[in-house]
Amino acid sequence: MNLVIIGMPGAGKGTQSAFICSHYGIPHISTGDMLRKAAADGTPLGLQAAELINKGQFVPDDTVREIVSWRLSLDDCRNGFLLDGYPRNLHQAEALDEIMSKMGITLTKAIELSASPEVVLGRLCSRKVCPKCEKVFNGDIKTCDACGSVLKVRDDDKEDVILNRIRIYREQTAVLTDFYNDKGILVQIESEHADTPEDVWNKIKSSL
Repeated sequence: MNLVIIGMPGAGKGTQSAFICSHYGIPHISTGDMLRKAAADGTPLGLQAAELINKGQFVPDDTVREIVSWRLSLDDCRNGFLLDGYPRNLHQAEALDEIMSKMGITLTKAIELSASPEVVLGRLCSRKVCPKCEKVFNGDIKTCDACGSVLKVRDDDKEDVILNRIRIYREQTAVLTDFYNDKGILVQIESEHADTPEDVWNKIKSSL
């Protein structure tokens, strides 16, 4: 099963990606995580990407395309994958079609999680990440319950950056709804009013 998941920052893509990948036994391919790792490793590409990410901006399409093309060619993607964070605009969606066409595969579904800007802003402003094990927390929690590390707020989860990310999403990524709907593979899931993440997952599972 070859999937992409799209939605406004804070709509729940990371949480639902974990459910999806565990259930179907496919790798979760997050371009954001790959770029942040490159930044942590101090590579020139990673440092350039980190500067843009921390401002809430996107990394150049050609750079991300190279990373995605390489990642999809690895053995663990032979039985499917879930792309999270790519594509982010129409050009990237068309590039992904080209990448997959050369590989002789197609997308099974494009999952869109929807939530209002007010809700995602509240979620992201309260989000913290463990710098050691990368576990994500929300609310007033200060230390990781898995390893005891002091939680941090990611640079791209600060309010001004979040608002910029939402603006860019509306300007560049929202068009993917029509793009994938026209292909007949769009699955739209409302994630704002669900009682639990498991409720959202059950909706996704039924749609797939």
